[in-house]
Amino acid sequence: MSVVNKLDEEARNKTAQYNEFKTQKGNMSKKDGANLAGKDLIDVLTPDVVKCTGGPDDDFIMTEHVTTVPLIIPRGQEEDFLNFYESTDQYVVPESARKFEGMDDKDGNSLWRVVMFRSAVDAFKKACREKRFLVKDFEYSEEAYKKLQVNRASLDESVKRQHELVRGLYQAAWSDAMVAWMHIKAMRVFVESVLRFGMPPRFASFVLCPKANATAKARKALSDILGKQAGTFSADNKTDSRGEEGKDDDEFFPYVSLSLTPFTCVREKS
Repeated sequence: MSVVNKLDEEARNKTAQYNEFKTQKGNMSKKDGANLAGKDLIDVLTPDVVKCTGGPDDDFIMTEHVTTVPLIIPRGQEEDFLNFYESTDQYVVPESARKFEGMDDKDGNSLWRVVMFRSAVDAFKKACREKRFLVKDFEYSEEAYKKLQVNRASLDESVKRQHELVRGLYQAAWSDAMVAWMHIKAMRVFVESVLRFGMPPRFASFVLCPKANATAKARKALSDILGKQAGTFSADNKTDSRGEEGKDDDEFFPYVSLSLTPFTCVREKS
């Protein structure tokens, strides 16, 4: 059984590694929330939708002292926001609010950005919270987006590679486990044939694969053929030739019978 235990340990270790890769992939995957609040803006404000030419009209203006803050405005409150945001702090750039067109979610929430001095960010966030405008902590970076895509692609390959490795390992482990299982069954057939029936060491053993609804019929046919040859052993008489009652709680047959069910499919109820 040491071989089976070794296979089990190896399979568990490889499966743990595979699950770790899957967890990493899940953490790095896109957060496809139903609305903007549940999404990661790095997957929303991508290079193909963000204007970034290095000019003053860019969607995101980032310098040592100036930053651009994205935020989500609930449906029907855009006018309130436009009348409100400039008064949050004296260092918020007037008329810098800009809406990202075509990005409204199914609830009608819209995505905006406001330019301000970095010193005004905390006051702006606090004022927006009081108005229930959701400020998102996000700094646009094309390089960060590209790096994320490379990491995602690399992790996808790692998950696929580990999946193939685990699948191959399980196939090999199943094969080796079946070989070990069959060896155990063969030893049991030999021991029970010699010790229980007193058979000589040289005897015949067979593998039968009846259909599920034909098992009883196969048992009856075997009893008809082998029952007479079993002497005083029979399905109706469980006393052997020495007059001792059979003490085996298992169902008695006038032949050595071992079951082997290598395939078990458990289906969940729909």
